[in-house]
Amino acid sequence: MVAEYKRGTDAGVIHQGLCYMAWLMDHKDAFRHLVRDRLGATVASQVLWSAPRLICVAGDFTRYDPEMVIAGRCDPTGCP
Repeated sequence: MVAEYKRGTDAGVIHQGLCYMAWLMDHKDAFRHLVRDRLGATVASQVLWSAPRLICVAGDFTRYDPEMVIAGRCDPTGCP
């Protein structure tokens, strides 16, 4: 799960979250190593890659943000 938080209204909250998600999916091995080094092998082995989630939290969203949800680029449970 990637969580993106912005205190106010930010036109880039969903786009930035999607960029973080794309980076994470492209660098799974680096992330696994980081988790293993910091939290141990047991925790690293429990990371589930089959259903990544993006949750966006912001003070408000722009009028274009619902288009990202409708287009299927963001989970509507995470992006109001």
